[in-house]
Amino acid sequence: MKKPHIVVVGGGIAGLATCYFLTQRSGQSPVQVTLLEKGSRLGGNIWTEYPDGFVVEAGPDCFIAEKPWAAQLVREIGLGDEIIGTIPENNHTYILSRGRLHPLPEGFMLLVPTRIWPFIKSSLISPAGKIRMLLDLFIPPSPEGDVTLASFIIRRLGREALEKIAEPLIAGIHAADPARMSLKATFPRFLDLEKTHGSLIKGMLKLRKNMQSSQNRSAFLSLKRGLYSLVEKLEEILHAQGVIIRKGVEVKEVTKLQNQWCLASEQETFYGDILILALPAHTAGVLLKNVHSTLVQQLSEIPFTSTVTVSAAFRKSETSKELKGYGFLVPASENTHLLAATWTSSKFPFRAPESHHLIRCFGGGYRNENFVFKNEDEIASILLEEFCKIMNWTARPEWIKVYRWPKAMPQYEIGHQDKVKRIEEVSSRAGGLFLTGSSYRGIGISDCIRDARETASKVFSFLLNEN
Repeated sequence: MKKPHIVVVGGGIAGLATCYFLTQRSGQSPVQVTLLEKGSRLGGNIWTEYPDGFVVEAGPDCFIAEKPWAAQLVREIGLGDEIIGTIPENNHTYILSRGRLHPLPEGFMLLVPTRIWPFIKSSLISPAGKIRMLLDLFIPPSPEGDVTLASFIIRRLGREALEKIAEPLIAGIHAADPARMSLKATFPRFLDLEKTHGSLIKGMLKLRKNMQSSQNRSAFLSLKRGLYSLVEKLEEILHAQGVIIRKGVEVKEVTKLQNQWCLASEQETFYGDILILALPAHTAGVLLKNVHSTLVQQLSEIPFTSTVTVSAAFRKSETSKELKGYGFLVPASENTHLLAATWTSSKFPFRAPESHHLIRCFGGGYRNENFVFKNEDEIASILLEEFCKIMNWTARPEWIKVYRWPKAMPQYEIGHQDKVKRIEEVSSRAGGLFLTGSSYRGIGISDCIRDARETASKVFSFLLNEN
């Protein structure tokens, strides 16, 4: 009997992980898998470079420990010894306010204070703002329903908490506007805490108590040689499992003839019984224009924004000798191009020679997407000038790396889950079409890996039903 042929388009972490999970199940239901990637390398936004003994992440620099799927996969493929956590003695994050860096009060968890005395002493929040945040203890839960993150934070913790903590955190991590973000799709835990405990502070205090045994564990994890180690190992395993990997193949058009998916590139056409698009929603929509117009419209309704990162190396002898922290976030009220900065060599070990600091600046996002498309030298000059002014540094960097990510960050706006549900309903009727990746059910590396595993399970369920 002929093996079903599964074609996966998109060689980012979602596509790679999907191929991996398909091969792990192939003993139960043998399949042939082909992976098509338009670029010259796999990994998508995950890319690590090694200039002069540094470990520089072009895209994401870590995965979240609380979401176990990435760490599970890393251990499963034999890279468990490579996992590293953040440097514990530097466990501080700062917020820029009125031109000065203020430490986020010790004990803050997911924007919520869980230790009263550090919160009271904090220079970040005004006395009135602190009183307003503590009123969360007495505010009743709201009726169920999707709301924006901004409206939720204002109702429970006040506007100052939104402007000085929530907005810069969301802009720095998700490049997103809290006034448009879906609470259900991005921070469902807040709704659970409110519903279960009646207050975010009470809920977080309870959660903190339950987490006492794991307080010394890092919240963020990475790999000694950078996250691209994961990509390289997956590629090696896929080759060994017989997956056909084709790089430099850009699919231009997708059609369906009877029960076969036809994927045309400039050079050749590929045929598959199952099609998995591990691509941004807008890219997947373009490919499906000849397949289902309704699905194309639905995919186009998921917005994306663009970001840019600038990494730079500074000699410690010409700057601060030590950086006690992981970096800082910049609220919109500070009116800078800089969204956030990571003190990379203080956040993770094995990232820079002892004589140097490695730092990374973030720009673009919802505040200023057009900035991403300026000249690279101009981008680097503006972000590093703002960074050095905040840090009171006069040194010049030894080298600079600029990485643009156009339309790479999906925005989970209000009603996002309903959009995804409609997309799933329509795509399920296309017969052997599956969509996975950060556009739909989670943005981070761990979320993409979880979704890849679930996608593989759906594929085998489909094949079982077809037979």
